Amino acid sequence: MIEDFLYRRGLLNRPFRSKLGEKEPTQQEKTVNSFRLASLDVLYPVGGADVSRWQGVMDWGKFESQLYFVFIQSSYGAAGIDSGFKINLAEVQKRNVAFGLYHYLKPGNDFRKTAQLFYNCWKDSGSQLPPAFDVEQNDGLDKNALNNWMEKVLKTFHELGGPLLNIGYSSANFINTYVMTTPTFDWVKNLDWWIANWTTASEPLLPIVFSKFAKPKSWKFWQFSSTGNGPFYGASSPRLDLNRYYKDLATFNAEYRVNLEVRPFTPPPDNTPLGEMMVRTPGGLSVRSGPGITYPINGAIPYQTIVTPIQIDGPSAWIEILPGKWVCVTLDSGGQHLRFLEKVAK
Repeated sequence: MIEDFLYRRGLLNRPFRSKLGEKEPTQQEKTVNSFRLASLDVLYPVGGADVSRWQGVMDWGKFESQLYFVFIQSSYGAAGIDSGFKINLAEVQKRNVAFGLYHYLKPGNDFRKTAQLFYNCWKDSGSQLPPAFDVEQNDGLDKNALNNWMEKVLKTFHELGGPLLNIGYSSANFINTYVMTTPTFDWVKNLDWWIANWTTASEPLLPIVFSKFAKPKSWKFWQFSSTGNGPFYGASSPRLDLNRYYKDLATFNAEYRVNLEVRPFTPPPDNTPLGEMMVRTPGGLSVRSGPGITYPINGAIPYQTIVTPIQIDGPSAWIEILPGKWVCVTLDSGGQHLRFLEKVAK
């Protein structure tokens, strides 16, 4: 799949269908807030990650030496098993790492089959962390329909034998935009929350609905970055989602009944830059001011020019090669290179 290829090249952060609404801080923002970022490793010393097929083959020895916990994707939708699930589960079971499973939800799929699939993966896994339900797309459901569907999935999962307390993964933006807040939000308030918020702030941005409860909800886990240095933590992919637990190691051990010892903290090196690419369209390439043909052309680069992409945007594969300069690309027939689509406008 093109998403796999782009992610392994470091050109894609998330699946295109995700509606988390999160964007990574710029390098300038990270530099300005470097002191605060360093202090967060002290404030929240229990670090972890989440992995799936996107990370490729994992070196769990490296992972274990640096991080305390991991959420492994087991499944998605109503019938999909993550292709990396079995090997990741087998390997992490050998390690002194607390682990849990997560299921990528596709709202609108049969709720019974969705719950049954995740339960089948979870029931004999031996996971210490609660099962996590990843909700970051609505598949066209309105707020009322999504709310009702989530209630049914969680109720069915519990009826099958799953624990009463589970974890919800999402972002403030997604919940504020797509989740119904009245007349009921029982499924929201009955979950512990794993919040995605890629920021340099001291804590994650929480959904508005959390403040509506008699006992306001907070966060239990915080996915603070989607661009961690993958190889440093044992991933084959350039990038890795990084997470924090909300309190110290003693609290973590007591809450999840594990006995993890303190890992020596080593700051990871800066993530590897994106690879160079060559313009392969004879005649040259038009450059636009944004990711789409509605943006004006603001230059051109000739055939066989080497460029270093900054980021990629959208399924049509618009790549930013310089700030404010975008080009349109696709995979060539061999699947090994990106071929530029838009020729220089004459």
